[in-house]
Amino acid sequence: MSKDCKCFGCGDNPNGNIDQFVREIIERKGVEEALKEIQIHFKVDVKRWSPETKRYGKWKLHYNSKKVLLNDLLTNGGRDLIHNASFMTGSQPAALTYYAICNPGTFSPAVGDTTLSGEITTPSGLARHVCNGVVDGVTESFTHTAGLNTTVVVCGFKNNGGSAVTGIKGYGNFNAAAAGTLGSESAFTTLDLNANDILKLTVTLTAG
Repeated sequence: MSKDCKCFGCGDNPNGNIDQFVREIIERKGVEEALKEIQIHFKVDVKRWSPETKRYGKWKLHYNSKKVLLNDLLTNGGRDLIHNASFMTGSQPAALTYYAICNPGTFSPAVGDTTLSGEITTPSGLARHVCNGVVDGVTESFTHTAGLNTTVVVCGFKNNGGSAVTGIKGYGNFNAAAAGTLGSESAFTTLDLNANDILKLTVTLTAG
């Protein structure tokens, strides 16, 4: 990556557009070659709330993925979005800045998916959102340091309902608050969140 890269969270692109992250490599090698160079790694941490002490415990790592190619996680719609964002003139598609989690009975991500199976919409703290706020100690962000090859996305999800939410199995990202394009998705080890528990999703993209 060049030092004047305009990737996630830097330059004129503070919201972390995925099309900007790959644009420089795309211009050099084309979309398909660019996607072969971008690796993605994510981890899921959990902070448990104790009803007895009325305090949170320490963060505990729940899941730590291997590095895989972004190419392997993209849906067909996500691939089309990157092509359109890179080469279209005039109105371009919105960026993939919304993140969501899901709890279907079973979860097997597939390239033909257009929705996130079992996407959680309630309670509000677990619903799809742009990761640019603060969730009880989780500072959400899209961060890229000029001159380096990584971008880190941090998202927080708090169970602010009155009962447990069980069987959480994966996440996906979208370019809209509702409906929109499902860009990429991935599964992780099943997780239950009791009332007030917090899930922290950290996604690291590496290119160059």
